[in-house]
Amino acid sequence: MKEYVLLTSDRIGEDEDLLNWLGEASEFAGSLPPKKPKCPKQQNDRGK
Repeated sequence: MKEYVLLTSDRIGEDEDLLNWLGEASEFAGSLPPKKPKCPKQQNDRGK
């Protein structure tokens, strides 16, 4: 995973604050379009 978030205790005061933040993050992630599938890598005959 390339992107991640680190939340330190000084940024989250109460458990409810964390749950609210996680809910907003989840809603945002759910609103993003799905990723396009990667093209399969082509096999080459080198090294045989």
